[in-house]
Parts: sequence; structure tokens; C-alpha cells
Amino acid sequence: MDFGEALRLLKMGCRMAREGWNGKGMFIYLAPGKTVETTCWGHDFPYRKSGDSTDADWDRGYIKIRPHIDMVNAQGERIIGWLASQTDMLETDWYVVEDVDRPVTDKEIDKLMAEYFDSE
Repeated sequence: MDFGEALRLLKMGCRMAREGWNGKGMFIYLAPGKTVETTCWGHDFPYRKSGDSTDADWDRGYIKIRPHIDMVNAQGERIIGWLASQTDMLETDWYVVEDVDRPVTDKEIDKLMAEYFDSE
């Protein structure tokens, strides 16, 4: 499957991977946006600078995190804010990961796509 199809499935909640990735168990997923209380970082948050556009949110006690794509690497670590390379975007070896070791079958993908488009 190509990257466009992989991106559509990613937006539907599927975890995606490429056959061409060397690490076993690697996959990407869409992390939803959320609001985080600033108290979890305290006042020493390293990326906060006086005058930032986020100061008003910070002073209200929260910051907003936008939806983004994250990756789980071969060591099981989360990579926050994964970016696709040109190779990733042009390859056609994408597949849906149901669990880390088993790709979802084409039949399961067809069923998922049908359910998604029927619900719109």
C-alpha cells in the first residue's frame, strides 16, 4: 500500500509500518491532541520563555498539544513527532499493524475501510 493509503488508515486509528524498515516491531500511530496541565512540569519547564505565545495558556494552567504522528522504535521507545522521509512517502510497502508482530490482512483492511466510509 502507498503512503496516501497508509495515512488514511493512520487517521482512522490504525498503527502503520513499512516492510523496508530494518527494526523489528517499529510502527507509527496518530497521537491525539490533548490539553496538559502545566503543573506536571512545574515552573522550570525548559522550553518556556517569557513572552512566548503560550504564556497565556501557561498562566491559565494548561498547554494544548496538537495531534501528531509518533513512532515506536525497535527498542520499544516512543519517538514523539515522527517525520516521514521522502523514501517513506514514495514507497508502496506500508502495512497495517494489528499487534507488533502480525500485519493485518487485506480482508481486515477492506472491512475497516468499509466500516469507516459507511459511518460518514
